[in-house]
Amino acid sequence: MLYDGIPIGEVNRRLGRGPFGEPLGTALPTSVPTPEEIVKLREKFGLSGKVSSDPSVHDPSALQRIKSGAIGVGKAILGIDRADGATIAYRKSVCKGCPRFRGSLCLECGCALAMKQVVKSERCPIGKWIL
Repeated sequence: MLYDGIPIGEVNRRLGRGPFGEPLGTALPTSVPTPEEIVKLREKFGLSGKVSSDPSVHDPSALQRIKSGAIGVGKAILGIDRADGATIAYRKSVCKGCPRFRGSLCLECGCALAMKQVVKSERCPIGKWIL
């Protein structure tokens, strides 16, 4: 990559930064966290889900969430299966009052709510949307 015709690595070097733009002397992670450390971090940030130390184990619910999320985003962008204005406003108000709401994300399902709330067939993962 270039910045004003100068390679980014050279820009970082001139600014006294490391190859990734980090301040010199900053320790970058040198190891992958253990499954136990991942579980603690997920608990700390209120995330659900299973962690396995076996790399061949895949969480089917995570794959299903990715598939479902991609379909929902596509519907939202294309305006397919769009909810009416009153339903969208209702869903937004319910989400704002929910403890699982952070910024623009649902911590329960990981969805970007601006996309999920406008698709009529979408559902709240903990059953709070009755419309």
